[in-house]
Amino acid sequence: MTSLRDPGTPFLALDLDRVDANIARLRAHLDQRGVPLRLHVKTAKAVEVATRAYGGGTGPITVSTLAEAERFADAGWTDVLYAVGIDPHKLARVRALVDRGVAMTVLLDSLAQAEALAAFCGEAGVASPALVEIDCDGHRGGVLPGDPALVEIGRV
Repeated sequence: MTSLRDPGTPFLALDLDRVDANIARLRAHLDQRGVPLRLHVKTAKAVEVATRAYGGGTGPITVSTLAEAERFADAGWTDVLYAVGIDPHKLARVRALVDRGVAMTVLLDSLAQAEALAAFCGEAGVASPALVEIDCDGHRGGVLPGDPALVEIGRV
C-alpha cells in the first residue's frame, strides 16, 4: 500500500471510535436481554473486528464460507457455525477443522444433506452437530415449516 488512494485489496478502513460505540451498544442490548453474542463475520471478515467485539478475546462466530471458518480457526477461534446448507463435497474441510479442535456446527436444509452428513460422520468416526434451517421469510433457503421433510431430516 502506497497511500489511501491506492490501498490494494483486500482493504478494510474503519472508524474505530464508531466500531467501538456500535459494539458497546450491541453488547448492552444483548446483556439487557440475557442473550449471548454469536457474531456473524461475513461483513467485516476481519479477525481484528471480531476480537474487538469479544473484548479482546474469542467467542462463538457464524460464517458464510468455509474459507472464513479456516481463517478464524488459524487465529484461534474454536466455536463456528457454518450458516449455509452443507454441500457434501465440503465435509472433508469441516472434518479438517474439527481435527484442529474447532467445534463446527453445520446447517442442513435437505434430506440429502442430512444423509450425506450422517454417512460421512459414520465413516470418519466423528460427530458434527447440525441445525436444520427453516425458511421463515424470504424463501432464500431452508425447509418450509410444514414440510414433512423437516421430520425426516431430524430423524437422520
